[in-house]
Parts: sequence; structure tokens; C-alpha cells
Amino acid sequence: MMMLVYRRGLATAMRTQVHATYSHAHVRPTTHSIKIHMHTHTCTHTSHAHHAQMPENHVLYANRAACYAQKAMDRFPEALTDAVHCIELAPSWVKGYARKAQAEYLLKKYADAEQTCRAGQAIDPGFALLRSQLQLLRDAGHRTNLEEDMLSANKTAAANEKSRGNTAFQESKWDEAIVLFSNALEYDPTDHVFWSNRSAALAEKEDFNDALRDAQFCVELKPDWAKGYNRLALALYNLGRYPECEKAAQDGLKIDAENSALKTMLEQARLETVESPEVQLALHNMRVDQKKQKKMMDTLKNIPGLDMRNVHMPGMGGGMGGL
Repeated sequence: MMMLVYRRGLATAMRTQVHATYSHAHVRPTTHSIKIHMHTHTCTHTSHAHHAQMPENHVLYANRAACYAQKAMDRFPEALTDAVHCIELAPSWVKGYARKAQAEYLLKKYADAEQTCRAGQAIDPGFALLRSQLQLLRDAGHRTNLEEDMLSANKTAAANEKSRGNTAFQESKWDEAIVLFSNALEYDPTDHVFWSNRSAALAEKEDFNDALRDAQFCVELKPDWAKGYNRLALALYNLGRYPECEKAAQDGLKIDAENSALKTMLEQARLETVESPEVQLALHNMRVDQKKQKKMMDTLKNIPGLDMRNVHMPGMGGGMGGL
């Protein structure tokens, strides 16, 4: 009880101190700043006389690591230091490994982050934060260990998320579909269909860089599946990478010579690749600008009372009435 009173009193005192410090500097403290100051002060105390009385102090280091890991704070090395100390204090506490993996991910130490996640999964194979962190690594382009992924896969849970994602996709709920397919990938990143499906949803959102990443994962996992090459070609085309699009379509047609989608992609790509690289780039930039203008027009049309005849867009000339 006395320790509980001490900790509550310490927290209140630290809040007052932090606000006084920021008030003197004429700066309003953020929530993360307050938390870091409180955790820093408490961790300093626990490392000395109170260490023996507060065996749970590893949580304080984990909490401060979480604060440091906020992108607005940009103190990722300190987050990693605290997370390492947390694990040293409580090597069987799985959340400490999630904190360490998060810091390593933010520092772009992807191989280290994967190793940390695997160490945490050895303690608790079903810990959701570690599963999510591993998917973040893949989404950053890191290839996680396929054998480890196969061993830890939960195919039943993955299939359920995929089914819900398919329903959302059919209803044109692209954001929801992306989340659900991402969930499926967290449970089983070894299924090429999940990567293909999320690539399709991302393409519908015109997020072609991420659609390309997922298509590449899909083709790597299932190089003899023609549909994966169609996902790849579609993303490459919309990124203006027409020669690569042409090759992806050709590679897919070697597997399925009658695939109509790939035939169409090949025809579209060849209309571009007959031009010089400079012309290809100009055409791509023109299409990107047209898409941006269309999005702007669609947004403006939804503004009540706006007379579209008075709206002018760069490069289009004249009024927009009648479009």
C-alpha cells in the first residue's frame, strides 16, 4: 500500500514538474513529453534504492520505450536502449520483445527486428503484437524466413480474414478489404493468394507502389501462377514502368497463353514501349495529372452550391461546365 501511495504521489509530482518546466519555456507539453519525463524519473528511481522494492520496473522501461518510439518524438535509439533493458530485467515478458522489435523496425534494422520477434514468439507463439510487427517488416520489403512463417501460420484464422476481405472487395470497400487481407497475411504470409488479393485492393485505391510490392511477394511465392503476373503487370503499367510491364505480361503468358487479362496488359504495354523513354515518361506524367484533376473535379462536384462553370483547372482551359 505504501508503495502504491508513493508511486501515485510521484506521478502527481512529476506532472506538476513537467508542466512547470514547459510553462517556463512558454511551450505546451505534449502527452508523450509528459509520459517520457515521468517514466524517465521513475526509471531513475527504480534503478537505485527502489529497485528491489519494485520488481515490476521492467514495465516502466517498456512504457518509456513506447513513448520514445512515437514518430513525433523521433527518439528511436533511446527506445531501443530501454527495450533492451526491459528484456534484461524480464526476459520472459513477451511484450518487451515487441517493444524492442518496434524500435529496431523504426531504425530500419529489419533483420534484427525479425530475430527479436522470433525470440518473443518462442515465449508466446500467439502474441498478436509480434505477428503484426512481422507483417510490418514484410510491408517494408523485408523477406522474413519462409520456414519460420510456415511453422507459425494459423491457416484457419487467415482463411476467415480472407473470406471477409473478399466480401469487402466485392462491395468496393477497398480500405476495409486491405485491412482484412493484411490480417490474413499476419496469420499466414506464405499464401500467395492473400498477397494477390491485397495487391488488387491496393490497385483499386491507386496505391500502385504497395500493389507492386504485394504482387512481387505473390510471384515469388507462386512463380507458376499466371494471375500473379497480371497483378505485377498492372502495377508496373500504372507506375509508368512499361518495359517491365511488358516483360511481366510475357512471363505470365508463358504459363497461361490464353489469359485474356495478360493479353490486354501486353497490348497496352506495347503501345507505350514503341515510344522513346522520354515520351513514355511524358505520357505517364500526363496520365497521373489527368487522374489528379479527375479526383479534384469529383471532390468539387460534391460541394453544395458550387457553380462548376466558374471552376478552372490548370492545363484544361476554359470553364468546367458540361463535363
